Amino acid sequence: MPPRKKQRINNGDALPVVPRRTTRASAKAAQAGETVAEDLPIVINSREKTKASTREKTKTSAPDACKRIVRKGRLQSLPDLPLEIYNQLDLGDLFNLSRTCKKFRGFFLDKKLEAMLWVPARVNTPGIPDRPPWMSEPQFNCGAANIRKIIYGCYIRLCAACLQDRQPRDPKSNRLLREDVDRVFARFKALPASAVTDAGGAYNQVKADAFWDQIKVETLSRRTKVLVALDSFLTDTRSRRLEKELRAALTARFELLEEAIQAHYVTLPRSALMDCRPRYIDFAFTPEVRAIAGAPTSEIVTVEQFAAVVPALAAKWDADRRKELAAYLRPHLGKVAAGVDPLTLAIAVFRAKHDQACNTPIALMRYPVVLSHAHSFSDATCMRGTDLKDAAAFRKQDVYTRTVQSLTWRKYEFEHLDEHPEWPVSVHTPFHVGGLAKRADAGAAVKGMRRIVTALGLDPARATFDDLERCDGWLRCVTCESDEPHANIWALSWRSAVSVFCWCPMLDELELPLTCPLLLLQYEHDEDHVTMLQEERRKIPEWRRVDDEDMEKVRASEEDELPDADFEKSAVWSCSLCPAFDAIWTEMSAHLEQMHEIADTRQAKADGIVYPHPNTDKEGPNEGGVLLRGRLDS
Repeated sequence: MPPRKKQRINNGDALPVVPRRTTRASAKAAQAGETVAEDLPIVINSREKTKASTREKTKTSAPDACKRIVRKGRLQSLPDLPLEIYNQLDLGDLFNLSRTCKKFRGFFLDKKLEAMLWVPARVNTPGIPDRPPWMSEPQFNCGAANIRKIIYGCYIRLCAACLQDRQPRDPKSNRLLREDVDRVFARFKALPASAVTDAGGAYNQVKADAFWDQIKVETLSRRTKVLVALDSFLTDTRSRRLEKELRAALTARFELLEEAIQAHYVTLPRSALMDCRPRYIDFAFTPEVRAIAGAPTSEIVTVEQFAAVVPALAAKWDADRRKELAAYLRPHLGKVAAGVDPLTLAIAVFRAKHDQACNTPIALMRYPVVLSHAHSFSDATCMRGTDLKDAAAFRKQDVYTRTVQSLTWRKYEFEHLDEHPEWPVSVHTPFHVGGLAKRADAGAAVKGMRRIVTALGLDPARATFDDLERCDGWLRCVTCESDEPHANIWALSWRSAVSVFCWCPMLDELELPLTCPLLLLQYEHDEDHVTMLQEERRKIPEWRRVDDEDMEKVRASEEDELPDADFEKSAVWSCSLCPAFDAIWTEMSAHLEQMHEIADTRQAKADGIVYPHPNTDKEGPNEGGVLLRGRLDS
């Protein structure tokens, strides 16, 4: 039959609806008088759907028109249906489902659903003990930690002990094996003792023929030797690494200590007296500095930490050194005028031991210049160094002491320590008087200065070093002129008379030019007369001051600029405008021009901006003697 046409229903405000196509069954049901629930009509488009929801619901007048039945909210409880199903399962079922796929695993292991899923499943599973409070429901097992073996029969994790207890055993399994073992042991126990011994001996012989035990023993012995050697190697490597780290840390920290000492002693403009100060080694072993410098290398040390302890240490160090040096010299000075400091006397000079190879002029061996005493060839000087017996004595000390004593070592010193462990080891130490001459030599130096000061017309008991510097007097050695009447006659300054590079009378016979450096030897003129090799020629030297006629020759020689220029080139100079800049003349000239915009270095020297370093002899190596008369032919 042909399809039915759509019909329009005009029922007041009701929207037009499209009747559903009905089947024969539905038409018969409608004709039978079944009631149909009221509902909104099916609208033509979405715009009219909104209007239809607000209008009054009406019934269609056409008897053959069927409305769509819609019942809202009937499926709201449908999502709870899976939970109701899961609540009927046991633990094994949940484990099976949780291992099905990733989505199920994430769903069943969700902690929010633990009470809704696993608690009912545990109730549904008989014979399960109570869950411990520290375990979640999915983790509930026998309680052993780190168990990875899962018994898939009940899907719980069991340790080996629990598995033995809970696993049922078949008494028929391994029956033959157990019976065979029992039979073998019974026959073994029935054997006589001699048979066991003979079998053991034969077995040992077989092993010996195969070198089994020998290889094992040799392997163990070799392994023990390797372990001993390896332990020694690793221990030595570790100690070297730690000592290297400590050396680097102490180098940086002692630089900060030097900055703190310099800031305490030096104020601009700097003077030579400020350079006569302690060094880092003088404070390195004090408890205050060792607590800071010896801190672990991981800690940060600042200059402020050293600056807090330096003032007290400096005051104590100055007082102790002054007292120590005064006690060393006082027995040799004799009578001292009232109100005069013994250490400031012109005769108060020190002398290093002869075995120290110290060639410092005696004019620099006085207080306080001796506090800055240094050698050009080594950092371990007479007063800040010592010799240990051998390398073993050096290594016996703690690592901090060894590192501080060898902090200025170079590669040569470390090679010397390893290659010749039996040789003495020179180390750096705080200031001490152990490097000074013994009582007899110390007294001889003071006596020599006393003769020089007396010959210049000064009072040895009152004249200070400043008085000696201001004295414009030169000397002639009467003893030399008497012993060698035909030799050259020299006018010597007081420095040349005591100790300096000067003319050696014994080389007059060579008749070499005066400019030859071989003729300028360092020796102690006054002392050489006393300690001459020929005993018959030993005598106390006699000095006299040059007269006015000879002084004119001396002054004429002083006007020559060449000796002064030579001294400028050879000396070490200090800049008073900088806290710590010392250099030779050429470098000092460049420094003044670049840093202070001073072009005339000689004028800066005259103004006191530049002054000789305390460890520089003012006369220099090529001055000190003026030739008054040449050698006479005999």
